[in-house]
Amino acid sequence: MGSPHDRDDDGYGVFMDDGGRAGTGSLWHIVSWLSARTPQGLKGSVVVLLAVSGVCVLLGVGMLAANHNASDVHARAYTSCRSAVESYESEAGRFRRTVDRVMAGIDMDALESSAPVQAERLRTLSVDPDSPASCDDGMGTAELDETARKTAEELKTLKSRSGRLETLASTVKRSAQADTKAAARRRLESALTQAEETLENTEDEELRVPYLRRRLTDLTGQARTMLDDDDARADDMDRLAASLSTIEESLLTGIR
Repeated sequence: MGSPHDRDDDGYGVFMDDGGRAGTGSLWHIVSWLSARTPQGLKGSVVVLLAVSGVCVLLGVGMLAANHNASDVHARAYTSCRSAVESYESEAGRFRRTVDRVMAGIDMDALESSAPVQAERLRTLSVDPDSPASCDDGMGTAELDETARKTAEELKTLKSRSGRLETLASTVKRSAQADTKAAARRRLESALTQAEETLENTEDEELRVPYLRRRLTDLTGQARTMLDDDDARADDMDRLAASLSTIEESLLTGIR
């Protein structure tokens, strides 16, 4: 008994398997077989018909392969687009947190009066980012690729804006701190000058509380030391200036 894969000639030159089905020879073999058994007058037509059919089959296979490849390309484009949008959305969230952090402590009204150009730049840089474009599976491959490209560019721009905002906010804060410190230093210098004049003018006066003269003298010494300290804090200078003024007023009202 032959194996299931044995093929028998049906007597007409066609190889048959055990199920009586024609063997799957090449298209050329089939054309040759039919050509040998086709009346002479029909041979040309049969060969042409078979050739056309073969070409159609090959074209159909090619189209299926092309469609499959196009589907893969579209899927990759959609994935890239979604990835770009998600990256932008994540960066937008970080940007908003950065704005909250760096803008805290900045008096925009005061900055508008003292440095309007910086104030305008801060407002411009801290504007909430635009919503990203959407990626829809129904969009064409070219449109998805273009959306991904534009979103990537917007992401780069947003990161740059975040860095520039942090730099400017830091500069504004340092400037404000320097201005605050300079103003406190001027107030302390004025309070010291006034206290020293009072001590000199009341040197021969009799006080109800003599301790006040000694206390005011000690405070003037502290004020001179603090003014020589470049690292002195503005709030410390303001507290000392307030103490000088308070003790000086008590001394003046305590003259007999």
